[in-house]
Amino acid sequence: MKRSQDDERIQSDELANQAMKQLTDKSIYKENIKLIFNSSDLFTHYYHDQVALAQDEAKVYQLPTSFVQRLLTLNPTRSITNQLQ
Repeated sequence: MKRSQDDERIQSDELANQAMKQLTDKSIYKENIKLIFNSSDLFTHYYHDQVALAQDEAKVYQLPTSFVQRLLTLNPTRSITNQLQ
């Protein structure tokens, strides 16, 4: 059982590392993404921008951003991999 927990942790760490690398490589922010993740003020702005982009992509302009945020974050059935996508 301990081994499977370790394997899950390693897999989770690998997914997080892959997501961070993808953000650094493909994001307009490049290396600055690390600064954003280390500053709560910058991260708040970044997060709201991402929610607004998702809202625009889904063309749900009439929904409040706070509601869209809840839709994006309150799905407990999604796997870690799906959440990172």
